[in-house]
Amino acid sequence: MKVRDVAKVNQLNVTASYPHSEIEYIDTASVTEGRVGIPQKISLSYAPSRAKRVVRHNDILISTVRPNLKHYGILKSPSENTVVSTGFAVITSQSISPDYLYRLLTTSWYTEFLSGIAESQQSNYPAFNPSLIENTVIAPPSLLIQKKIAAILTAYDELIEVNRRRIALLEKMAEEIYSEWFVRMRFPNHEKVKTVKGVPDEWKVKQFHEIVEYYIGGGWGEDDQSTSFSEAAYVIRGTDIPDIQAGEFEGCPYRFHKPSNLKSRSLQQGDFVFEVSGGSTNQLLGRNVFITEHLLKYFNAPVIAASFCKQIRFRRELVSPYFMKYFMKLYYDCDLVGIYQIQSTGISNYQFESFLKYQTIVLPPDELQKKFEDIVKPIIEMRDGISLANIGLRKARDLLLPRLISGKLSVENLDIQFPPSMAD
Repeated sequence: MKVRDVAKVNQLNVTASYPHSEIEYIDTASVTEGRVGIPQKISLSYAPSRAKRVVRHNDILISTVRPNLKHYGILKSPSENTVVSTGFAVITSQSISPDYLYRLLTTSWYTEFLSGIAESQQSNYPAFNPSLIENTVIAPPSLLIQKKIAAILTAYDELIEVNRRRIALLEKMAEEIYSEWFVRMRFPNHEKVKTVKGVPDEWKVKQFHEIVEYYIGGGWGEDDQSTSFSEAAYVIRGTDIPDIQAGEFEGCPYRFHKPSNLKSRSLQQGDFVFEVSGGSTNQLLGRNVFITEHLLKYFNAPVIAASFCKQIRFRRELVSPYFMKYFMKLYYDCDLVGIYQIQSTGISNYQFESFLKYQTIVLPPDELQKKFEDIVKPIIEMRDGISLANIGLRKARDLLLPRLISGKLSVENLDIQFPPSMAD
């Protein structure tokens, strides 16, 4: 049978008779692979024109347009006034387990197929027609088997989500320590330290070029290995930075590079990747990520910054890279990074040399930086350890998924307890 026989593409649009003046809006940017972000609460009168589709519990969202072609999720208990962008195919299950159908439609081979259809179009905004989903041929097992399969995979997802929350809490904990010590100035023994014009005694004001030991533009390399491009390495792009910050390491491309380029650009523990070009009018440049030991061990191969980024290495005799991690994050989060950004012909560029020359930083004494590093380094290592555990869980889930869906791994005789999210 085809998907359209057991499900439908939701076309319930917001109209003038819609009963709510405020909506909870979900756009394609707030949905990642298997996750639906917190909706934006906005007035219907000010909602984007593309916010037109009302969604309900167990509706499946699959993004149909770039840049989020492989993003999807299933809604669990949304409010009655939740509306999504027209950039989604919204599938409502009718006579099949919605959790099973969701798994079926989000297997990697199928999302790759849909993305390939979209990318083959000669368009600035590649997309696929939702009818492709409706016409997909499926052979679902019995309803009980469907639910058992979904329950096994949902258990993995729920554990991964718990770990994501742990990662976020650990990162928030380290950020709070930084803010307490170096923003609110309540560092250990602060009451005994004299201040001059608001700056604690023995703290030093430095320009960025004084604390940067090494920096270089990134590279992109080639898709295929050749005599000139003979060395393989992973590449961290600006678009990868938010995922890496959240503990998602798997998205970086693997490419081939000239040996001379790779030698001068291989990232080391404590380096930073700093985005200097690209972006958009709504996305400031200057996103950055701290390179940790666990991150390099995960790749198990050389890693470089992409060509629209800079590799930065700070002078460790002057500044702790752990201190700089949270300075750089706060600097970006407070929009201070935008001072050095210029916009031309639709592409943003960062005035990196001016940033090095004019940007200043107040450095605490070495002893205080060392105390901070001793506290936050174990937190970061714990966070990265959980990130690696999540990668293992995702791999295990993704290996199980096709075997369960195909019936090669039978669940018929398994006594499975359904998670609360599948109680209905």
